[in-house]
Amino acid sequence: MFIKIPFHISNGKIEGEKDIIKSVNSFIDLMVSTNIGSFKPEADFGFVFKNFKFEIFDEVNGTIRYNSRKKGEIVDDNYFKKISETSNNPNNFAFDLKKNIEKYENRLKNIIVSMYYYRQEKLIKLVISGN
Repeated sequence: MFIKIPFHISNGKIEGEKDIIKSVNSFIDLMVSTNIGSFKPEADFGFVFKNFKFEIFDEVNGTIRYNSRKKGEIVDDNYFKKISETSNNPNNFAFDLKKNIEKYENRLKNIIVSMYYYRQEKLIKLVISGN
C-alpha cells in the first residue's frame, strides 16, 4: 500500500493508495505544482519554472527574460535555460525537474522529462516518463 499525496485522512488514519502509478503521478503533480523554495524543510523541492510570474517569455530563443535588468545586476542562471528541451541537456528546465524527481521520487527509474513549447497555442507541454 502507498500513501496518497496529497494526504487523505479517513477515520483518523492516513488513507492508502493501492495503485502505485496513481501514487507516483500524484507525487509528481504535487512537485510540479509547488513553487521551489515554498516548502521550508526541503528548500529545493518543487519546480523552479513556477516562480516566473512577471518575466517575459522570449519565443525566438525559448528562454525567460528578466523584465527590469539593470546594468551590473547579477542575473539568475534560470534566465539562460531553454524551455523546449529534454532532460538530456543540463541547460534547461526539464533537466532540473528530472534531478528533483530522482531525488524525491525514488520509486521511479529511467526518468525522462521533456518540455515542448507550442507557439500557435501559447502552451507548454510537460511530459514525464519512467519505469
